[in-house]
Amino acid sequence: MTTQSTTARLPEVLLTATMAVWSCTPAACQTAVETLANRAIGEEIVWTARNATTKLHRAAIGLSGPWGFAHVDSETGLLLSVLRRRTGGRNSEGDPRISSEEDAERVARAFLSRAGIAMDSTWSLVRREYITRGEAQDGSREYVLEWRRFFEGIQLPAFIVVWVDADTGQIYDYGLLDDPVRVSLKPSVTPEQAVAIVVRHEGWRHYTVESVRPVVSSAPEPPWRQRLVWRVAVRNRDATEHRLRQVEADVDTTTGEVVRILHPASSGRPSAARPRAARPAIAHVNWQKARASDPPPTVFETLPPTARPKLPGS
Repeated sequence: MTTQSTTARLPEVLLTATMAVWSCTPAACQTAVETLANRAIGEEIVWTARNATTKLHRAAIGLSGPWGFAHVDSETGLLLSVLRRRTGGRNSEGDPRISSEEDAERVARAFLSRAGIAMDSTWSLVRREYITRGEAQDGSREYVLEWRRFFEGIQLPAFIVVWVDADTGQIYDYGLLDDPVRVSLKPSVTPEQAVAIVVRHEGWRHYTVESVRPVVSSAPEPPWRQRLVWRVAVRNRDATEHRLRQVEADVDTTTGEVVRILHPASSGRPSAARPRAARPAIAHVNWQKARASDPPPTVFETLPPTARPKLPGS
């Protein structure tokens, strides 16, 4: 695919860094970044600005223009994010181009394949949902697909989220995070103790445990400190106000500290998500195997040299 040229050029420092990482010529590096993004998106896009930045915990090259935004990983050339600009109001009448969750998933997987994202068996599709917004908003109709990564029952600091526009069949939004695990997977606090900590924190007497699962979480700001937490979801059977009926909290598995707490709000409407099979309240984890082996490498670490971007003119 040939990318249209633009008057904007990579800043000198960014150009030098890109040449060093990818071993490309100056001319190739000027077009390589947008070529990689356009190849994955599947469109000829004119990018009018570039900048060195950080995206989803990775050093990245940011692209922007009238079309929207994209970020390319500086080390591997993998696409980290995409956001297409909205172009005014939308009409939600008539049949959409993508009419099923299965079709949306096929579109998303084809996009990920073009982007060079190889998902092994540790990735699980945890959300596949149709969302429509009425005339009071922008009238859009979209499918959202979300994958999470698991290791012996432990949720890793990794996700892939793809939004597919149901009317056009195009990718509207996308993000990739896949951090290496930098924290011990040896909890001192049991899941039962984590539940007791949460309900004591809330002052609840009668409650129902909905789920308890181990998650490697990251702080929202650099250096993105990781913790192994028990993510506890509990429902208060005595609550009279909806905002007090349910809580989701993260309990540090080493210290027992409540490091995050959320009272989910309700829209008053039934969820559009597909029903899921019943699962145990406390997630099953093979702690012996988790301690005896290393978590899987990230998609950035497993990308072989032969699969790295072939840059024009390099």
